Amino acid sequence: MADEHDRLKDAEVKEAISKILNPLISRAEIVPSEDSRHSENFAVSDEEASTKGEKLRIVLNAGDAAKLRRVLAPFRRHAPVQGRLLRQSALINLIIYLEAALSDLLQFYYTQNPKALPSERTFTLTDLRELGSIEDAEKSLIFKEIEGVLRAAFDDQLSYLVKKMKIELKCLDEHTETLIEIHQRRNLFVHNRGVVNKIYLSKVSREYIDRNSVLDGSFLEVSDRYLAKATDVVFLCGLILIQQCWRKWEKGSTNDADQVLITTSFEALTEQRWHLAKNIAAYADTISPSDVCIRMVSVNSAIAARELGEKGAVKKLEDKFDWSACALKFKLALAALKEEDDFFNLMPRAVAAEEVTRDDLMLWPLFSKIRENPRFEEVLNQCCPLPEIPALAEPDDNVELEK
Repeated sequence: MADEHDRLKDAEVKEAISKILNPLISRAEIVPSEDSRHSENFAVSDEEASTKGEKLRIVLNAGDAAKLRRVLAPFRRHAPVQGRLLRQSALINLIIYLEAALSDLLQFYYTQNPKALPSERTFTLTDLRELGSIEDAEKSLIFKEIEGVLRAAFDDQLSYLVKKMKIELKCLDEHTETLIEIHQRRNLFVHNRGVVNKIYLSKVSREYIDRNSVLDGSFLEVSDRYLAKATDVVFLCGLILIQQCWRKWEKGSTNDADQVLITTSFEALTEQRWHLAKNIAAYADTISPSDVCIRMVSVNSAIAARELGEKGAVKKLEDKFDWSACALKFKLALAALKEEDDFFNLMPRAVAAEEVTRDDLMLWPLFSKIRENPRFEEVLNQCCPLPEIPALAEPDDNVELEK
């Protein structure tokens, strides 16, 4: 939308300038560029127009020249490039939200486990008097500890979680280099106007730098494609951090953590963020969620792979699980992905068992391809027909309204 705004603004400026210049030029005098006449007036060189190879000048009288200068003055101040600025701001805010999530996790952990705070931190008697209580002193220690972590580089933040809090983060390994590059690019826009410096070159992987021909002193952009990928990777990182801490610190509520994974995976599909849906399923494979959770996110991953045109995803899903004793909705899902006729035998049974509803069948991305089959609407209306809407009664003209 912002890029379209910029394009329309450029067109608007060009049209405005044309409306101004055309009447003035129609009254101007065209003379050879060597002609010294009208030196007190405003001259515009025309490099293309020529008579017998001579360059020409468009000469305006003093009044028109003053008018031209006056109306062109606002156009000397370039309007901000909205699209570029918005994408840069979005990238900066991505890291702000990720750091806020990390801060909340640390705040929760140390509030529940104040004895885990570093013992080397000390307070003077004056500090204690100013703080007023042990509880306030603990809060001050927690704040300082979190502040120190957030000031560190991203890879050091991950190391802190692994070493200090014993959080397993190997599941982030394949995304770490991308996350570091995103952080460093964000730092360039915050501190160096987006210009590559030696800090960026020293932190980002050599493979990325060589592949993208990044040079010291060059300016980095945030394209739509880059921002979309960065958004998914940062979101995935935040999701994994929260899930890993949740499953370690609150072992009694893993079912809730599973439900968040299922919901997030489904939302990725509805937003057509196919790679994110696949990465959520890849993460789920590294932990031990419930059978329902792992099946659902795996089905969603197969849907995403189908939309990306990847071959063999459905066969891989079929081989991953035993489908003989699973719920009808999972058998229905597999049949939908395989686009088998058995889907139309399973649909009425799944509806009767209340495992799927008409809305599910009409709205879930899982059934987008099978809905194109002519039999779909026929079987759907048989097994879950729409309720009849009662006809409205005709108004009785003889009934008097109460006064």
